[in-house]
Amino acid sequence: MILELGEVKDKISDYDSILFSIFYHDIIYKATSKDNEEKSAELTKIRLEKLNIPNEKII
Repeated sequence: MILELGEVKDKISDYDSILFSIFYHDIIYKATSKDNEEKSAELTKIRLEKLNIPNEKII
């Protein structure tokens, strides 16, 4: 996905946000778990807050 995103980078207004989203999608993954998406989102939110990303970009 990241390689394909690079092909259209010049057409994306907030490339860094999209790249971060791809990278952190299912960063937490356990095949038997049903809450991978939620746990990944929680971890991502924590890390974005530590980077002082505005809340309106996190939500």
